[in-house]
Order: sequence, then structure tokens, then C-alpha cells
Amino acid sequence: LGVDFYLQTPVTMSHELIGHRDAQGEFHETPLFKAYTKGGLILMDESDASLPDALLVANPIFDGNGFAQFGDGAMHKQHPDFMAVFNMNTDGNGASMQYSGRNRLDGATLARFGVRIHWGIDARIEAGMALGCTSWLEAIRAVRGFMESRQIQDVNATPRHLKTGALLLTQGDIPRDTLLADILKSGALSDAWAEITRLPAVARFLRG
Repeated sequence: LGVDFYLQTPVTMSHELIGHRDAQGEFHETPLFKAYTKGGLILMDESDASLPDALLVANPIFDGNGFAQFGDGAMHKQHPDFMAVFNMNTDGNGASMQYSGRNRLDGATLARFGVRIHWGIDARIEAGMALGCTSWLEAIRAVRGFMESRQIQDVNATPRHLKTGALLLTQGDIPRDTLLADILKSGALSDAWAEITRLPAVARFLRG
């Protein structure tokens, strides 16, 4: 895009977004302030983990009106290259079985999301994370498919699990059944472990 990138992690207080003046009167800029006034793309990462009332104060900033007030008390003009992306694990309507630490965001905040995109797992990126361990990649995908077919709501068999296993496979001689159990045997999968190990792709991985 040819613009600066800014990252904003979850917030609990509004000044983390709009900035504030300290006791000496100095204004402390935030990533959002810099992106809005100087141009750039800001990623509001894990924004459904933010407190909803902290996000409310920033609603006018995302209205696209061209001007917004920040913590210095002044009105600032929106830079033409200002862009914002909200990244969430839920739809913003509260915690789920997988993501119990998420908050229900205010409707006025959710209404400012112009386009919503459900971003699944990119198969090519995931394959690259396997570090050449094809049988491990196929096992992870098989377990994920099993979970979907049984509607198991745990967070498991994700690209992070894939990466952890691939690193262990390439760096040490660890028994495959131990690696599989240490990484994936938790939650609801523990109760279905015998079925997991009989999945064709998982069985191939265990055989080496």
C-alpha cells in the first residue's frame, strides 16, 4: 500500500486511543493519532478483547467525517491515507466457547465496520509453516476436519499447533505419538483420542 503501518493492541481506557496530556501539559500521541493525522494503516488487533466503553470514544474517528477530536482537545483533519482494520476472533457480539475472554462491543462501534470479512486459514501459508513436514500438516488438517464434523468448539489443530510440531520435528528426535499428544491432546479431544489416532492421516503420521 505504500503507507506507514501502526499497531494497536486491546485497550481498557480511552486515552490509549486518543492520547492524553501529562501533568506538564505534554500531549502523548498514540498509534491511532499518528495514523489519522499523518496517514497510514492501523491494525486494531484483537479489538474484541478491548473494553467496549474504551472504544466508544473513538467512534467519531472512524465515521469518515474528515475531522475528529483527540486527547489534546483539538480537532484534527483526517489524512487522506488513513485506513483502519479491526481484527477480531469473534463477530463482536460477545464471548464464544472458543474465545471466552472476548467482550460484546457496543452497537454503535460495530455499525462503523464498513466491510466484514471472514478470514479463514490460508492453505498455502499454512503449508509453508509445516517446514516440509507434510505428514504432520495432513494430520493437523485431519484433526481439524474431525473437530468440525463433531462440532467441537475447542481452539485446537490451528496453524500455531502446526508450527510448534513442525519445529519440534525438525529440531529433535521426539517420538511421534508423544509429540501428537503433547500438542493436541486437550479438552474435548482427550475424550475422543482413540478416534483421533485412527484417522488415516494421523495414523500415517504416527507410522512415520
